[in-house]
Amino acid sequence: MDEIELGVKLEEHFAIPGLQVQVVQNEEELIVVFNRPEQEHLNYSELTKKTVSKLSSLHVPPPKEIIFYSRVLGEEATDWDTTVKIKVKEPVLKPQKTPSDIPKITSPPEDTSSVVKATNEPIKEQREASQITVEQPELTAETITPVATTPRNLSDFCFTRNKALIKTDLPAPDRKIAENVKFFDQLNESIQLELAPVLEDFFKNPDKTSLISVPTELRGWFEDLKKLKDIEFKSQAVWLSRYCYDREKTMTEVNALLESLAEIEQAKQKQFEPTPAPVKARSPERLVVSSSSRTVSDKPRGSQKFTPDELVFMIGGGLLIG
Repeated sequence: MDEIELGVKLEEHFAIPGLQVQVVQNEEELIVVFNRPEQEHLNYSELTKKTVSKLSSLHVPPPKEIIFYSRVLGEEATDWDTTVKIKVKEPVLKPQKTPSDIPKITSPPEDTSSVVKATNEPIKEQREASQITVEQPELTAETITPVATTPRNLSDFCFTRNKALIKTDLPAPDRKIAENVKFFDQLNESIQLELAPVLEDFFKNPDKTSLISVPTELRGWFEDLKKLKDIEFKSQAVWLSRYCYDREKTMTEVNALLESLAEIEQAKQKQFEPTPAPVKARSPERLVVSSSSRTVSDKPRGSQKFTPDELVFMIGGGLLIG
């Protein structure tokens, strides 16, 4: 049975006007989303029990847990969620009786009929004991244990198997890892608490983790995390775990790294910026005239005119010479 058909079966089973049920199925969990009309108030406790009961009647392979969400029809944000752990009733095997456990029936030796009867009954009982009755696994509403999906604080979460790395002093992370931690730090704390359970599953198996409960604007961040290389992906899990364990210390390390990288980049930009060539002041050129050179008049030759004073001086000089 596929997810769409299973959702239709649950809608028919609930018989609530306007309610639409979405189902997402994977190996270990089943996600059930109630898309309800805005004016409809659901009895979530009853719906969870009815869901488990219907899955059992449809012979759906029991998942380890069922995650329930509820939201107003047509909206992305959820306004209720819970997780139900499924306990499968294990088959009970009736122990086979050993010959020592079979009661002995004795009869007086003189009564032949009673001897035959006494010898036949244990054989019949032993044959019946060899037949083993196996009870099939079944799901009932009483076998579920609701568990709150939103813990009290982030310190309840750890995204890496090697928990010793959370408290150990480590070298500074790569820039990409640090930027992702800072992005998570800038989110509202209530959103962080909503994302933390998803991150737990995401770092275990990113390809099979459902992002249906993640706000649309944050799904791109998960896609960026999925693109990290294996060693970067593991490092990201460690540093987000360190953030949940000790937010203040982790952000001190992350901010120090990012500030240091920014200073290095600024220094490199200044180093490679072209510097303007210095402009040398040019001294005015001097015109050197030799003593033997003649003074050249700016006036054109043949059209030279003299002032009255010059004429008087020239005439006077001529008279003296004469």
